[in-house]
Amino acid sequence: LEEGTNMDCGGAIHGSQFLFMALVNGGVSVFGRTLGVVIKKRVRFQISQPILAVTLVISYGVLYMKLGYLGMELSMIAIKIGCSAMSLEAICLSSDVNYFGTDTIDRFSAISAGVASFGTIVGIAMAVFLDPYNAVLWNLVFSCVQVCVVMVIGRLR
Repeated sequence: LEEGTNMDCGGAIHGSQFLFMALVNGGVSVFGRTLGVVIKKRVRFQISQPILAVTLVISYGVLYMKLGYLGMELSMIAIKIGCSAMSLEAICLSSDVNYFGTDTIDRFSAISAGVASFGTIVGIAMAVFLDPYNAVLWNLVFSCVQVCVVMVIGRLR
C-alpha cells in the first residue's frame, strides 16, 4: 500500500469469528452427510435426489431474492445440508451396478466423475470471478438443470 492510504479492515473476519464459521460449516456438513446416510437407507434414489435438488432450487431462489438476513441465513444452511446429503449419494452412485447396469457402468461412471470435476472447476471459478449475487443466480440455474438431470438419468438405462 502506498503511504497515506487509509484502509478500513472492520469487515474482515478475524480469529474467533473464523473459528465459529468453521465450526458452523463443519457441523452443518456433518449433519448433511448423516442425513444423507439416513435417507440412503430408507428412501430410493429416484425419490430422494429430486426432492433434495428441488430443495436446493428453492433455497437458491430465496437467497437470490434477498428475503432478509434470516431468510438468507436459513437458505444457506439448507443449501449446505442439501449439498452434503447429495454428495454422499453421488460418491456411492458412481459405482452402483444396479443403477447404471452392468453394460454401461464404465461409461456412466466416467461421465459422472467428469461432470463432478467440471462442476468443481466451475464452482471455484464462479466464487473467484463473479460477485456473490451472480454466483447465486448461476447456482440457481445449475440447480434447476440438476433437477431435470436427476429425474431423467434413471430412465435412460
